[in-house]
Amino acid sequence: VLFIITDGYMVAETSMHKEANRSNYIQMKPFRNNNDWEKMFDEKDFGFIPIKGKDFSNLEVCILGVNPKPEFANEFDIIKKYYQKWFTEMGVKHVEVFANPQSET
Repeated sequence: VLFIITDGYMVAETSMHKEANRSNYIQMKPFRNNNDWEKMFDEKDFGFIPIKGKDFSNLEVCILGVNPKPEFANEFDIIKKYYQKWFTEMGVKHVEVFANPQSET
């Protein structure tokens, strides 16, 4: 089991990389306060760029401490979707994402 402690916002300002709607960082602007964000996310194939050529089939991931910005109602759901899609595409057998208990989700 891999435990990841993060605020959830993967940002690589010095090495941003993008392939179509996939990137090595979370793109929040198109989804914030958008009622159809999940449909857009899926249809336009947003997400992180998956790591290829590695076997993660025996890995389970638990992401702790996600701290969504309270001014955006769907912030935690967007962050969770990014991580779940990324790890699932890489063959991770189980992924859980938890918000910081002090956040307003």
